[in-house]
This record gives sequence, structure tokens and C-alpha cells, in this order.
Amino acid sequence: MPVDDKEALELKKFIVSNFDQNDISTCGLTFGISSKIKVIIEVKTKRKVKTEKEVYQCSACMTVYDSDYGDSIANIASGVLFENLPSDYKCSVCEASKEAYLLVNL
Repeated sequence: MPVDDKEALELKKFIVSNFDQNDISTCGLTFGISSKIKVIIEVKTKRKVKTEKEVYQCSACMTVYDSDYGDSIANIASGVLFENLPSDYKCSVCEASKEAYLLVNL
């Protein structure tokens, strides 16, 4: 969707970038931004909340394994630490091996 002006385009890029950094799919998401809306969004984003957390991320497809959630597709219950996953664990999205995961801060 088109954007209203250069500032609105920068805001749209910022929002999509944050979705990507937090492993939120933007596939199929369509939105437009106007500079009039920007003022409202800036007020909501000025507070920076530190939410960094160590998780494991697949280096092939960027899927995140978070022990707080487990992996329902692979029948891994919440609370199972990455280190305790079976040695034959594979990414539920791209089927990369457990060795393809890297420890990252999100």
C-alpha cells in the first residue's frame, strides 16, 4: 500500500523491521500509513521497554525456539530447555537439525 510521505514510509519500514526482529510474520499483512497517524504511533513507541531474552534461533529460516512455549508441532511441551531437546530434534518449519540453532538475544 502506498504511504503518505517520506516520514510515513520510514515509520512503515520501522514497524516491519520490528515485526521481523521479534519473529512476527508480516506475510499477508497490508497496511498504509499517513503522517497524521504517525503522531499517535510515536507517542506509543517512545517508551522503550527492555524485553531481551535468550532464545535459540534456526540459522536456516530464523524460527525461534523458546522454552517458555516449547514446540507444539514437534510435541515438545513448554518448559523444555533447548539443551534437553532430543538430539534428532529438527526445526518444525524447515527441518534443519538442532545444530543449526544459535543462541541469540531477542
